[in-house]
Amino acid sequence: MVICDVPTCPDLLTQLRREGERITRAIEDLQASRAILGTVITAAPSEGAGTLRPPQPGVAEAS
Repeated sequence: MVICDVPTCPDLLTQLRREGERITRAIEDLQASRAILGTVITAAPSEGAGTLRPPQPGVAEAS
C-alpha cells in the first residue's frame, strides 16, 4: 500500500496511535468473545438429543 505525503502534526499522530490501539483492543475482545461462544456451542448437546425442557403444568414426570 502506498501512502502519499500527508501533512501531520504531533497531536494528530498521537490521536491516530490511540485509535489504532483502541481498534486492536476491540479486535482482541471480539476474538475472545468468539472463542467463548465457540466453546459454548461445542459443549451444547446436539439438537433434540437429551435437551432439557421445563416441566409442563399438569403432566407427571416419568420416574
